[in-house]
Amino acid sequence: MSDQKTATLWCHTAYPVVEKVREWLQASSEWTLKEITTPIQLVSVRDASAVLEGCDAVCLFIPTGDLAVAASLTQTFLSAVQVAGVPRLVWVAPVGSDNDIGRGLARAASDVQAHEKPAMIVRHGILFSELLHHREEIRSRNTLSLPMGGRALLWAAPQDVAEIVVQGLRGDLEAAHPITIGRRENGEELTLALSQQLADNLEGNRFAERRFQAIDVNQDGNLTRVELTPYMAELGYGPGEIDTILDHADINKDGNIDFDEFTFHRI
Repeated sequence: MSDQKTATLWCHTAYPVVEKVREWLQASSEWTLKEITTPIQLVSVRDASAVLEGCDAVCLFIPTGDLAVAASLTQTFLSAVQVAGVPRLVWVAPVGSDNDIGRGLARAASDVQAHEKPAMIVRHGILFSELLHHREEIRSRNTLSLPMGGRALLWAAPQDVAEIVVQGLRGDLEAAHPITIGRRENGEELTLALSQQLADNLEGNRFAERRFQAIDVNQDGNLTRVELTPYMAELGYGPGEIDTILDHADINKDGNIDFDEFTFHRI
């Protein structure tokens, strides 16, 4: 009898937290992963509930681009969950401000709390990755022009949010009250933290480039299975595992792994 469980990630736009959650769940042999990425205007309770049928857990992510429709999207989510009978729910959204969008988020969170199925609500500060579009300003001026004055800003790293989400999907963590993830930093502290993050990312990319070039025997900018297999075997993977990893990493299905695919899946 198989103990494998199924989780569905429901998100309509790019969201760094989803990428981290997906990465962790795919690395586990205990979970099968489904996703709902249908454009918001096309998603329906019927179609969503069909995807959720038989799922053990589902998480709805509300990224910045979907904040204005958080209430209606949450209602669709809760209705589909009720039809499909999913036992474990997680709802993720940024911390809202005291404005119409923030009040809409608060209503959506209240609806989730009032739902008949137990749900874990996760709120987070501004994601580090969403601030990185300021990187040129940080590099050139060592300052960060954000509309925050001397106030501290709540920010969060995507991996910290994702860790809590994964625990909620697995049932390792249950919370009767909303969980807020983030820590408060003023402008100077946040700039220093972002500068360090940028430096770490740059060094990581340089290491990945060196590793990619070492594997790319003919230096054509693509890694073939012939080139990758000895490298993966040195890491301890067996033939079947290597085939599975490379099939998954080959996003465009051209039979090769380019640098973007190599770094995205951290081969």
